[in-house]
Amino acid sequence: MNYSIYNNLIAKLVPRSGKDEFQFYQVDASGNLSPDGSVFLDESVIDFAWGRAPSSTKKRELNGTAKPHITNDSVIALLSSGDIVSISSHSRTVVRYEVKIKLTHFIGIEENTIWGLSKGNLYKVGLDGKSTKVQVPEFKSIVVKSGSVYIGTSSGLLIGKINKNAFDKEKEIKTGFEVSSVEVQDSVVIGSSLSKAVLVHAKLSKELIIGEGVKIQVAGNIYIINDDSLKVLTPTGDYIKTINTSHQVDYVFEIDGTNYVSWHDGVDMHVQKFTEDTDSISFQNGSSVKPKNSTMIHVEENVKLLDAKTVESQLHDKLSKNKLNEGEITQLCTSLHNDDDVKQIVSTLPHEYVERLFSVMNTNLPVWLKWILLIHGNSIAKSATSVKDLQQNLRSNVETMSHLYAIKGKLQLLQLQSQIRDTSIDNDITTTIEDETMIYANGEVDELNRL
Repeated sequence: MNYSIYNNLIAKLVPRSGKDEFQFYQVDASGNLSPDGSVFLDESVIDFAWGRAPSSTKKRELNGTAKPHITNDSVIALLSSGDIVSISSHSRTVVRYEVKIKLTHFIGIEENTIWGLSKGNLYKVGLDGKSTKVQVPEFKSIVVKSGSVYIGTSSGLLIGKINKNAFDKEKEIKTGFEVSSVEVQDSVVIGSSLSKAVLVHAKLSKELIIGEGVKIQVAGNIYIINDDSLKVLTPTGDYIKTINTSHQVDYVFEIDGTNYVSWHDGVDMHVQKFTEDTDSISFQNGSSVKPKNSTMIHVEENVKLLDAKTVESQLHDKLSKNKLNEGEITQLCTSLHNDDDVKQIVSTLPHEYVERLFSVMNTNLPVWLKWILLIHGNSIAKSATSVKDLQQNLRSNVETMSHLYAIKGKLQLLQLQSQIRDTSIDNDITTTIEDETMIYANGEVDELNRL
């Protein structure tokens, strides 16, 4: 299973025979995992990571001065064609970028810059399509983060920065083993091999014995992950405790100072919160999301359904506020999915409310999205407010709706086939034709009926 975590957001890549899908999830403070929409792409994905991308192209003020880029948290994906797309975590807007150099792997993503590999070389690629080859020493592993470069070599770890498109070494740590993986968080750096690791923290350099076939991650503390345990160390490498696990952990991560683990079982993904008092993590205890047999959008069982008048009244109230609470609006819309009721509410919304509602729409609300586009699509496309953002959102959501309608058509076909099978057909039915002058295909009449 291929998924990536950023704060309380999870992006999971689902291969779809050359037209891959990203499924998004949110983790709440209790560790509960809930679906948060999906996006279909028209190509397969080679690599992806969380990063920041511009939410719109550069605009100008009335006096002609350029506005700065507004960036948002996005999934940055490398497609099989070599193009790069960004998928906004807020609106699910998909923006495509053509790049001249064909990357094979991402190394790091910072603001509008992507660091990646192509034919074993390191490149700096901008979302404007420009790319620059960067000279670095021969490496076994490499990470670019927060302006620094960490290079694992056959015998140690190099730390430095990029200066004039070349690596400028600031520190070298001799390890005596090949550094095949590098983990970085804040001031903690760990270079590891299959069985050993070196910890670099401020002026400290310390070797760690981690054992064969394990992995090491940094999330506040240092975590050594085995098949059935999680060994916890301080940022300076001192042992704290060992937590038993019923399943190997994929990731250890933090949300606002609280620790969580994630793991998977087949196609099921699980998350569980843990504390300094946790001694064991059980597979049965985690919050999980199981994939549905269909990718149709559904209403979660824990969503309280409301009547149309209540939804309309509350929606007007929430859309009238200066600062939108996107979560509350989405939850409110999820509580009403009757087609006629949604159509009536959308048709009576003031134009400015429609724009605000559309700005928080995602593919979890297909009925709402459908009527907003059908009733107000023309005015949305012509709006002077964030025109390009809205048009990109429109294109992205319409592309996803085609998949939803295709699935809906297949389900309707299966339903009709089932009805036909359930209908009893009397094969002994005969038809009597009383017309004695019936003409046959060859133009003759039935002489027997004339007798």
